[in-house]
Amino acid sequence: MRSKWLLMLMVAMITALAGQAVAGDQINMKPGKWEITSSMQMPGMPAGMPPMSVTQTQCLQKDDLVPQDPGPSEQGNCQPQDVRIEGDTVMWKLVCDSGEGKITSSGRITYQGTSFEGEMATRIPGQEMEITNQLKGRWVGPCD
Repeated sequence: MRSKWLLMLMVAMITALAGQAVAGDQINMKPGKWEITSSMQMPGMPAGMPPMSVTQTQCLQKDDLVPQDPGPSEQGNCQPQDVRIEGDTVMWKLVCDSGEGKITSSGRITYQGTSFEGEMATRIPGQEMEITNQLKGRWVGPCD
């Protein structure tokens, strides 16, 4: 009885992992070069000051759905973790090793074929603030 229970548990885990791999194939996202705009907002910014924006292009594929953040990723070695897909929404955690400690971010974007919208929140070590980035992306063509 116990071995049957263990076998059923293993089959359920394999099925769940296979479902995550297939989800990337099913997401409504056109692979290729994307123009991504990140608009940063920080607590304590003067009233009326517009958010700071950065626009860049990246090649995104169905097996690499998480856009790279132009901020913390330049400050250290960053790796996406805990990537989850629910429908057309991708959620992730990003951990970057910087000289000042670990920078952690969590993000979420929803693809709509040739566009996406979402947000990412970042915590900087040694500071009691969270930086929020509004993310917008649009497909601009095939990857180089």
